[in-house]
Amino acid sequence: MVLALSKLGVLDRHPQRRRRMGHGRGDDEVLLRVLRYRVGSIVHLVLRMAGNGYLDDLRTRVVFGEIDDVLAGEVEWMFQVDYFLTRNATCYPDQLAIATAKGALTWKELDERATWLAQALAAKGVCKGMRVAVLWHNSIEWALIWYACQRLGAVPMPLNTRLLPEEIVHHVELAMCEAMFCAARFGTAAQGVAASCDLRLLVMEASPVADSLEAVSWDDLLACGSSERPIVDVSEDDESVVLFTSGTTGEPKGVVRTQRMVRDHALVLAMGDGASHDEVMVTASPLYHTAGLLCVLKMAALAGALVLAERLDPPVVLGLIERFRATQVMLVPPVVYGRLAAHDGWRSYDLSSVRQVLISAGRCDLSYARIAFMLFPQASLRFSWGSTEACSLTGRAVSREEIERDPELVCTVGTVNPLVEIRLVDEQGADVPEGSVGEAIVRSPMVFEGYLGSGEADEPFVDGWLKTGDMLKRDARGFYYLVDRKKDVIKTGGENVYALEVERVLLTSPSIEDCAVVGVRDERYEEGIAAAIRLAPGATLTADDLVKLCDGRLPGFKKPRYWAVVDELPVNSVGKVQKGKLRAQGRSLFSPLHS
Repeated sequence: MVLALSKLGVLDRHPQRRRRMGHGRGDDEVLLRVLRYRVGSIVHLVLRMAGNGYLDDLRTRVVFGEIDDVLAGEVEWMFQVDYFLTRNATCYPDQLAIATAKGALTWKELDERATWLAQALAAKGVCKGMRVAVLWHNSIEWALIWYACQRLGAVPMPLNTRLLPEEIVHHVELAMCEAMFCAARFGTAAQGVAASCDLRLLVMEASPVADSLEAVSWDDLLACGSSERPIVDVSEDDESVVLFTSGTTGEPKGVVRTQRMVRDHALVLAMGDGASHDEVMVTASPLYHTAGLLCVLKMAALAGALVLAERLDPPVVLGLIERFRATQVMLVPPVVYGRLAAHDGWRSYDLSSVRQVLISAGRCDLSYARIAFMLFPQASLRFSWGSTEACSLTGRAVSREEIERDPELVCTVGTVNPLVEIRLVDEQGADVPEGSVGEAIVRSPMVFEGYLGSGEADEPFVDGWLKTGDMLKRDARGFYYLVDRKKDVIKTGGENVYALEVERVLLTSPSIEDCAVVGVRDERYEEGIAAAIRLAPGATLTADDLVKLCDGRLPGFKKPRYWAVVDELPVNSVGKVQKGKLRAQGRSLFSPLHS
């Protein structure tokens, strides 16, 4: 049985990772807890899958007690990332797998084309363990590259399509990529990479943009493929994907996720909320970001359909929801749902099929919740929290009725996910009482092991726990609430002020479409609270209006002392406000607000 659990990944074979999981301490309680999470969660999912009409043989063997054989044999193979594609193509060959406004593939078609592309890559020298940079927009081609790499054991590295050419070169060099896919619109970046990096293979969507560029076109690459499935021994400890953090807390950092991490993440995403293989998810979230990859993994684990929009174009997104009868919608950050509602013709679309709206990568408040329920009256809101380093840590779907009974739930990030342990600690590392704010530190098999190219001193671990840098609180029901980023806490006059608390008050004004609160240098209070405000279309706001808005809602030390009206807030590629840029401008941007 121990061997079986080791094969499944319940008992980790790497001592360092076992310490981070709490193994190797002689602590039977911790070990049993991890075993219960790993085995219980996976067997639960297997049984639920079987109830949906497949894996009947495995279900029978689990029920009749042949668990050792299952764990030691079939389960080790079936829970590699490529298994999801194989299973879906076998059990749901004609069901929609991936779609855009331009085309669609069933699971069988996706499986066949992924095999063909994998063989084409193998013919060009791409092999197991080779890192492959992917500079491509949301598309069917992106999905084919992802699944072909997983099938071949190669390691895709999706790149932020908004990066400067020199930043792309840096990422490719840091990860030591040996191959690269590049969509036609990013040809200039491809030239820079080809000139600076030692690539074995550069694949362009169209013919190379310059004669001097040694590259192969997408069509010419496919001409090298075949329908024979490659046979590759991929283990759960092998790399599955390299992602880069969004850079809201500094320079983007490279994060390696193993097959085990991605597999476990997909399984966790598939659990709960009554989701099934009939799900259809529409997203405009970029797939190079962890929120976008979440959509890929969830639909793969469920055998659902993923419908991609290239960007947040309201009529396109609304049209895809109606056309494909979407049951789930994932857009980040939450403020973008307001952009759908601002589209003049949104009421002409049939959005009644949507049962769940995913809220992630940003704050939420009652105004955003009301917009989401106005757009999708049949839906619940699924709140979640996670990171590139740790995947999905919490999640919970909350209905309109629950929010009406308890409005504070719009600020939740859900309850703890399976396979995850969360502690909230103070500056000394001691656990804080229930209801108090503390930094979240986490432990999970989905947590990464370190940043690319960094030393051990740079790793955010303490005694095997990952320091997230997020300040949370937990209530008696087990709901977690994101209070702020630790680095965004404003220290003013000896008090700690959480920027999110101030922002939520400001966003209650219909004149304010979005805002960001930061601390700026203040001679009297060390830091003064400053609010950068983007007005709603056609709205006006005076200093007196802002003062009146805060009176009675915020104590004096939490009220803004400085303010600025801006045309746009600085955001990264997934819409998160880059507060560091606002802080850098300091008093040169903000004017004093006199009450």
